[in-house]
Amino acid sequence: MSMDQAAFFLASSILLSLTIIVLAGTVLIVNNMVSRYWKSWGWRIAAFDDTNVRYITREDAEKTRASKEQELKVK
Repeated sequence: MSMDQAAFFLASSILLSLTIIVLAGTVLIVNNMVSRYWKSWGWRIAAFDDTNVRYITREDAEKTRASKEQELKVK
């Protein structure tokens, strides 16, 4: 590989990388500008969907324990 070919390859690689960065930035900016007009599809990945997480409180645990004990006493 001659010096001219190496220089051309380096310049092409740099310009291609910059072009990809500029295109990604442009897509991101346009997406943020028009996102307020989009309607959400409502799909989510189940592994990362934590909107319906309910943590049990101490009072709920005591109520559950008491109701189970009551059921055992009735039987």
